[in-house]
Amino acid sequence: MRRLTDPIGTRLLNFITNESVKEDANERLKDPASVVRQAREEFLDYFAGRTKVYLLVAAALLAAIGVVDIGTCGAVPNQSYGLTLDLFGAIVLARGLLKGPYGMAAESGEYWNQSPPLRRALAEDAADGIWGVTLLVTGILLQFLAVAGVAVFTYQNCPF
Repeated sequence: MRRLTDPIGTRLLNFITNESVKEDANERLKDPASVVRQAREEFLDYFAGRTKVYLLVAAALLAAIGVVDIGTCGAVPNQSYGLTLDLFGAIVLARGLLKGPYGMAAESGEYWNQSPPLRRALAEDAADGIWGVTLLVTGILLQFLAVAGVAVFTYQNCPF
């Protein structure tokens, strides 16, 4: 999966990299190249894993709505497709904010020089943030299409 997602993840990382943060990291870290390499690998690992899971869940949710829509001869409003992706995107975004006491303790604990749990948590949050925003934007676009009258399915002579 990484072979497919690494080019996308790398482009996204380059797009969201803030130059002032980059300069600050180069000044503060003892070995910035090594730390950045570890962080990049951690992110790309989580991004690949999350891509597989989130695409499968989104496809399953949309397929379930499609089955209900077909079974009811189009009674399901077309905005339901977009709203489903919006809800899923919001849940994905919230994952990074909803941590229990063990997650908070692992991230905030003291470590020598670096904090691997914090780096992992930040990589997870970045991957979830990218996917959450992607799902929200896709859901909003689907809602715009539905409001504009673009039908997902059309039913002239529904046999059901």
